[in-house]
Amino acid sequence: PFEEKYGVSIPVIAAGGVHDGHDMAKMIKVGADGVQIATRFIATHECDASDEYKQMIIDSSEEDIVRVSSPAGLPGRAVKNYLTKALEKGNMKVSYCVNCLKTCKKVGIPYCITEQLGNSAGGDNTGLIFTGAKAYLIDRIEYVDTIVKQIIQECRRDLSLIGGYPSLSRYSISAPIWFKASTRIEIGLCFILSEPVKIIEELIIDE
Repeated sequence: PFEEKYGVSIPVIAAGGVHDGHDMAKMIKVGADGVQIATRFIATHECDASDEYKQMIIDSSEEDIVRVSSPAGLPGRAVKNYLTKALEKGNMKVSYCVNCLKTCKKVGIPYCITEQLGNSAGGDNTGLIFTGAKAYLIDRIEYVDTIVKQIIQECRRDLSLIGGYPSLSRYSISAPIWFKASTRIEIGLCFILSEPVKIIEELIIDE
């Protein structure tokens, strides 16, 4: 209805559990215009999260990824550690508040997200190690350029095998990349299939 009302095309971006080009191809196959990928880019040389944070991601197993509540009232996932175990027993005492989230109730919250993410960003593995459902698939630190090219190759190959679906090579690919994000946020990458934009292979990754 919004497309009809405003006369614009609104892209549908799939997010959550998208790890590689195979996942991306599956999302495009069912109608998504693109995907958002975040966790995959934590364990990269360009990410400014602490080495300890990255190593927690690399060392995690599927059983280590647990669901946690957030002060905003939305569920998330994190690597099992001191914080997640403590939250099983009750809320964590908030040391200070910087009013970072409008949706945060500030009273009766499980923990302060800014405080705990700040701890983990600084190398404290007892803080909040936010991650995605497929973090356990990450086994090494790579360069963003390498990951992006691999994702595109996998996606293009998978889509070419889908009967009746146009090849990805017929589309342009836009890739907004956040490299200098705060250490308190996961680095994100979003592919959007649209015209006219720059092809991903031609994108110069500038730290």
